[in-house]
Amino acid sequence: MAALADNAVVVYDPARNPIKRQWKTGAITDEFYRGALVTCAAGTGLAVVTSVDASEFVGVCDQRRSFTGTAGNVWVILDAIMWFATTYAADANVANTGYAACTAASDNPADIIQLAAGTTGQIGTLVQPDVTGTSGWFDIGIGARSPRGTNA
Repeated sequence: MAALADNAVVVYDPARNPIKRQWKTGAITDEFYRGALVTCAAGTGLAVVTSVDASEFVGVCDQRRSFTGTAGNVWVILDAIMWFATTYAADANVANTGYAACTAASDNPADIIQLAAGTTGQIGTLVQPDVTGTSGWFDIGIGARSPRGTNA
């Protein structure tokens, strides 16, 4: 897949209210689409959607925002059970001993893969795939990630 070019579907389990907060960006020119996987730049803690290896996952963008060389804030869902359309959502990956991550340089939930070297910090764990293995529910809560949230 590729980085998002428009808003993605954002669905969370209503049985567990999501925790949201604003996350600061640097002076960037970028588009944060609703549903984008948001990471923070290593060493700065500022929100970015053009992740690189060793970026830490922050959450899922809850509101589309555009920036043209300015700093600002984006609303991010930090803790929730989220539905993502991704082929990683297969029975074999349920409660995997590893964690889900995203390919470097992508903010697209369709690009969720197994955490490994060359991927962003972990997103969380797959808790319930659909029957076709093309989408599923992921726990992106802090407790669903290892203590530092990195791929180390």
